[in-house]
Amino acid sequence: MLADSDKQKRCKACDKIMLLRHQTTSSQTPVVRQFHVPKIRFDASDWCDLIDWFGNEDFSEPPLTITLSDEQILELHNKPLNIPEYPNHTQSVERTVKVVSDASKSVYGHDARDGFI
Repeated sequence: MLADSDKQKRCKACDKIMLLRHQTTSSQTPVVRQFHVPKIRFDASDWCDLIDWFGNEDFSEPPLTITLSDEQILELHNKPLNIPEYPNHTQSVERTVKVVSDASKSVYGHDARDGFI
């Protein structure tokens, strides 16, 4: 939503991120976030309304914006976020998937893992 050309959608996303940042306190110990599939609203008229952003769902800040300051987030009200293009349909990506799959097969199981380490 931060990269959308519609200013209203960007403002909604910025407001949610700022709300999440101010709800989190520094005294909390970091934990691994659990992924919960949000409830889909089938009566939504736009893609950004498919989930209830300000309801009781358990959301966390997207990893892409964690390094941005509050001022940079607020600047996104007026200018869309420039997201770098990552290649995801190339032959090199397919090769990487194969290499990672082969590596995981070689260390799957207790005996194989001990031998690999």
